Amino acid sequence: MQDRQRGRSPSQVCVAVSSGANQTYVELGEILHDALSHAGFRSALVRDGDRAALAADVLLLLGEGAFFPDYTNLLKRKPALRPTTVLWLLEALPPPTLNERAEHEGSRVAKFTSRESPSGRLLRLIWSAVPRPVRARAREAILRLLFSNFKRAMDKDPQSSFTSDVNLHSLMMHRHVWFRQHFSEGWLDFVFASTVSQRQSLTRMGIPARFAPLGYHAGMGANLPGERDIDVLFIGHVWESGRRYEVLSAVRQQLAQKGVEVVVRHGSYGEQRTALLNRARVSLNIAHYPWDLPSPRFLMSMGCGALVISERLADPTPYRPGEHFVQVDIADLAETICYYLEHEREREAITRTAYVFLTQELTLQNALARIMGTCNEVGTLPAAEGRAPGVPFRGKPL
Repeated sequence: MQDRQRGRSPSQVCVAVSSGANQTYVELGEILHDALSHAGFRSALVRDGDRAALAADVLLLLGEGAFFPDYTNLLKRKPALRPTTVLWLLEALPPPTLNERAEHEGSRVAKFTSRESPSGRLLRLIWSAVPRPVRARAREAILRLLFSNFKRAMDKDPQSSFTSDVNLHSLMMHRHVWFRQHFSEGWLDFVFASTVSQRQSLTRMGIPARFAPLGYHAGMGANLPGERDIDVLFIGHVWESGRRYEVLSAVRQQLAQKGVEVVVRHGSYGEQRTALLNRARVSLNIAHYPWDLPSPRFLMSMGCGALVISERLADPTPYRPGEHFVQVDIADLAETICYYLEHEREREAITRTAYVFLTQELTLQNALARIMGTCNEVGTLPAAEGRAPGVPFRGKPL
């Protein structure tokens, strides 16, 4: 690895940004690239495994580690060429109070769902000879058994608010297993957690994570003039199973009895999402993982002037309930929504305070200053050997 030095100015630092391939993370990656450029850094967007990142000073990975299998392999193979590598975690981990039994059973679920076929040559040969419908039923039965064991162990955790959705919890445990497998390999210099829960979970695993909440950028949505003709808006995935579906269905039914409609949208991005949120009086938050904070939903809703009303969260830091948003028990969601729809001044007072907080304190520029400042202060930024200030750094566009 190149020699390191402190005190580099932003214009001398090249940052490669890589994000997940789904639309949400592509959008966040572009926003992050724009914010870095405006802060004076030389920034480029790169795909997972793009060797152009080896010419950067910092490689900033956005989302979760499992998004980057190619970089995981490349950076382990090329330690002498590795830039300072930072993972900014934006996805939920298991609750910090995860017990050993749940960790064991959940890891088994994650490993099973990641395999297309059994391990071992003989087992694979036998498995391939079984008719496909029989294989599908057998796989489903095994997964159901593994997941039921995981559920029983998780149910003992008062923080878990367990959902019956195997896919969500399998993804959550995949992240947990990823850190167990890869962090000790030494190719990650820093992990920044975007929520208190994530940092606590990583600390419990012995991973020295730093707290850097995702901040607001105008690209996430702006507060525009116009009529707010949607009483309640929910944007997000709602599968017909699990706690989110059950809670949302109950709240919609209760509000329908009061003549209030909940508009549900999935797959809204960019300008379409901004237009929807600017029509909404209330943006409803029902979490997949109630112990974690869904940062993008809060930032996008508040940035567009909608009042966030949420089920009660374990730790909403950096937001302050009653000042930046409203949180109540699930049983009180419908009644609370009706109250703020009827009391416009109180609703608008909270949305104004939230908007000021986002635009003056909880900014993406401040978050990036924290991340890049940490890299600089501890002396991990490489010397710009052979690269003159002002020489553009170019990665392949996403």
